[in-house]
Amino acid sequence: MNKIDDEIKALKVSIDTQRGYKNYAAVSMFTLMYTFWRFVVIPLIYYLFVGLKDSAELRDSLTFIPDDASVQDAITKDIMITAWDLNNRTPRFFSKWYQKNEQAPAFNHNMSLKDMVWTSASTQYYFKPAVVDGDVYISGTNIAKSPALYAYLYATEKIGVKEEDVRMVSIGSTIEEPDMISADTGLIEWVSRLSSLASSVKVHTMDYMLDFLLRNNSHKLHRFAIRETR
Repeated sequence: MNKIDDEIKALKVSIDTQRGYKNYAAVSMFTLMYTFWRFVVIPLIYYLFVGLKDSAELRDSLTFIPDDASVQDAITKDIMITAWDLNNRTPRFFSKWYQKNEQAPAFNHNMSLKDMVWTSASTQYYFKPAVVDGDVYISGTNIAKSPALYAYLYATEKIGVKEEDVRMVSIGSTIEEPDMISADTGLIEWVSRLSSLASSVKVHTMDYMLDFLLRNNSHKLHRFAIRETR
């Protein structure tokens, strides 16, 4: 009888242990699913379908640019505006020179100055893409995290501005420096920081290269940050 009692007790302990493991597994699975939905699925749905404003609101706010104004009407010798063309999967550099000299059939070279500014300002963090004559555009920050470098190269290499006549002023919402990451950082930490790291690295690299180019003509890149609001 004692042996049977011991076996029953051992069996009961085994069943209770298995039941405990199942409870732990159920709680862990619930926690994992809740975390996934709360911090991944719901924010993604909000970002894709709810959180972005119609880009037409952005265009309507550009009241300081006449609707019929052309890029050729800009009062400066030239102007460069960057955007990303989703249909053709290529960068777009709107300028006076480009409109006159480049007429690739796939690209719209004759859109208004307001539309050029609109496409360049349609950041995917706040607005849906801008659509002009069937072509879809998003902000130029996707290709030019620091547009000053592109403007310098365009002015000196394409339209013949002398280096000693260049003065560079870069205005943005932040002045970013890449964060230091420990050499023993885990894979999860790397994945969680990839997007923010890539952005600041691109800005810092472009500004560093521009500073290097400007050293030859005794000028420096002057940066100004403005507060960003929605």
